[in-house]
Amino acid sequence: MPVRPQGMWPLAVTIAAALALVTATVAMELGRPSSASAEPSNAMAVDADPSTVPVDTARTVTGGGNFDVSINVTAATILYDTYKWKLLWDQSVLALNAGAHSTGDLFSSCAGFTATASDVATSCGPSAAEQAFTGVVDTLTFHCIASGISSLHLLPLAEDDVNGTTTIAAGVTVGTDLADATITCPALPTPTETPVPPTNTPVPPTNTPTSTPTNTPTATATNTATPTPTYTPTPTSTAAAVASPAPSGQGGTAAWGTPSATAALVRASTTVESSPQSDPAGAVRGQASSQGGATSLPLAGDGGTGPPIPWRPVTATVIILLVGAGSWVLYYGLREATAED
Repeated sequence: MPVRPQGMWPLAVTIAAALALVTATVAMELGRPSSASAEPSNAMAVDADPSTVPVDTARTVTGGGNFDVSINVTAATILYDTYKWKLLWDQSVLALNAGAHSTGDLFSSCAGFTATASDVATSCGPSAAEQAFTGVVDTLTFHCIASGISSLHLLPLAEDDVNGTTTIAAGVTVGTDLADATITCPALPTPTETPVPPTNTPVPPTNTPTSTPTNTPTATATNTATPTPTYTPTPTSTAAAVASPAPSGQGGTAAWGTPSATAALVRASTTVESSPQSDPAGAVRGQASSQGGATSLPLAGDGGTGPPIPWRPVTATVIILLVGAGSWVLYYGLREATAED
């Protein structure tokens, strides 16, 4: 029967046990996750009411007006120089009014706010040096447009690798924990329509005078008798005719000195002159008829039975005057002759 060496057995057992312990320790270390991947070093959150401390994850809006929320860096275990975020909400409940950066000169440059009806995004950095700043980085102003509850959700890099929310150090993203918030909008008050009483402004009537037609009587033509001019013969100075004996051999010549001739001429004169004196209207007619025709006078020496002598009123007047003058001469001649006898 073989004999075992007594000194080798304890050594072999000890080596085997040591190898098993090393193997178990390596296996445990290889299977444990690293601290960077299992536990985020930084954190960002939505504060539903920046006016209170600490960060509020819920808020009920009162009054129906505008209200503010903020984006905060709540932990900075690893220093960072840049941050970015993107926020989503229910556009049927909330509406964004404006956004503002709140870090002042902490970061060298900040981008503007890129917004739609349901989300907004921005970023700031890099800063001059990496830092561990915590607090409000940006402020947003909202208002309710309907009653309801809307979440304010920070979108992570896993949902948007370009604009997702994170902190960054020297161009490398730092694991960042995110916290959302909720906003409750009450029923909006119904606007009360206040009736406005009508304003009765009296309008003074305008008295515009209307021109009234004037009845101006039309002048009526008056038939005014035009006075008819009366022809009055003007006495003419005539030299007295002296009767002289007729030459011998002229038995047919009128003898002015004979009583028969004188009587005939006087009768003719009386006939012509008496008609205008008795009737003024007849005088005009007599004159008109005498101007249009001939008046007969008896021849001297035949006793009024000789042929008619045509004459006109002027001629008759002259003849009458001559006859009258001759009669007066004859009368005074006869009287002187009688006185001498």
